[in-house]
Amino acid sequence: MRKFSPLIALVPCLLLAANASADTLDREGLYGFVGVGSHSVQLRAKHAAPEYRKAQWRQSKIGFVSGAGYRLNDNFAVEAALQAQGGGSKANSPTQPGQVSLRSSSRAATFSALGILPVGNRIELFGRAGVGAMRTSLTVTGMDFEHKAKAGSFAMQYGLGADVRLGDRSFLRTEWNILRPTSKSESARALAGERVTASQINLAYGRRF
Repeated sequence: MRKFSPLIALVPCLLLAANASADTLDREGLYGFVGVGSHSVQLRAKHAAPEYRKAQWRQSKIGFVSGAGYRLNDNFAVEAALQAQGGGSKANSPTQPGQVSLRSSSRAATFSALGILPVGNRIELFGRAGVGAMRTSLTVTGMDFEHKAKAGSFAMQYGLGADVRLGDRSFLRTEWNILRPTSKSESARALAGERVTASQINLAYGRRF
């Protein structure tokens, strides 16, 4: 019996390995997702007139995201997505010198890679790095001016998030990501600013195909 003890001890290890292999296969393949959240557009205005540099050059509205991805293995996936800033109430008109109101519209198409860290069988943490084509439209109003600008730019995307598996094929995702233009934004330059950044906090539902 002692001769077989090591073999008996290996049985649970083999079963665990087989189960882990099955989990890996379950996670691989094509999937899609759609979600909503808060989408913020912010203008860096460090070169604006001195009285406007401390103004709130930012607007947050409802945002949307949809995309598809391919899971290569337990720790790596690639995704393509569209995200946009939706409609909403306009910013309040400025009432004092030095104040501004920013009305924005933003959309982007992105392609990114995900590094994934499974935590148990149901929760996965991930980091995102990618690129995107970003287009923003801005209307900035002050006490004595109104300026409109629209431009597209190439941007880098970074993000952090988590997926919770709801079943064999579905999952719930929460994520924060940001798009940073690689050069000065034309729409910002027209307003004496530098870059227009867009960030989004999402809650999305996904499903494997």
